[in-house]
Amino acid sequence: SPPATPASSPEDSSIVIAKLNDGDGRVTLDREGNLLGADHLPPAYQQMIRRALTGQELGRSPLLAGLMAPGDKPRGKGEVRRGEFLVIEPVGIVTLSDRPTFRWSQLNGATGYVVEVYDERFGMADISPQITDHSWTASQPLKRGEIYYWQVKAVKDGRELKAPRAPAPQAKFRILDAARANELAQARRAYTSWRLILGLLYAQAGLLDEAEREFRALQENNPNSELVQRLLKQVRTK
Repeated sequence: SPPATPASSPEDSSIVIAKLNDGDGRVTLDREGNLLGADHLPPAYQQMIRRALTGQELGRSPLLAGLMAPGDKPRGKGEVRRGEFLVIEPVGIVTLSDRPTFRWSQLNGATGYVVEVYDERFGMADISPQITDHSWTASQPLKRGEIYYWQVKAVKDGRELKAPRAPAPQAKFRILDAARANELAQARRAYTSWRLILGLLYAQAGLLDEAEREFRALQENNPNSELVQRLLKQVRTK
């Protein structure tokens, strides 16, 4: 009689095409689209993981549209030379907090600074008192989902000098809308250890610094993963 053929296990009958250490253990995807290790996640989140594990491009969030002027450098590429008086952040980004912190570079000889925040109709939304620090947090919540402009003026030799912004003159940012902010808050509570999901949700919302932070944490658990390296590279250039 012919020799007996060893019984094959379900794992032998499927070929794993991608795997990551994340969440409560290891997540794997086979070539038939079966996702293991993420069974308890919502279907929409499972689909996000499938797309990421198959190497699909991390799209640019539509919430970032119109916040950067033509010719602006990619995030993280700008440099502030010594002695330059420039706004630093938030510029061209989405902020999760509705009371963002504004930062700018020091102007030599300045005795104080005043920050002005305007809505899209150029109405005054908030204004700081004269301060000596190089950062200031909005004194009141700004409206979620809205785009704002801001500038800082330095007081020097009795005159007010407005900080330019290179290469574009307008410093714009968007406050994340309430629906997405609530979804993110719930996801952070429910899926604290799922770095991939949190990173993808942040990226979809245009919160690129937060997305990069989660992908870096994911990289620590997957130091040799080309997939994670690709995600980090994509989010840095959005």
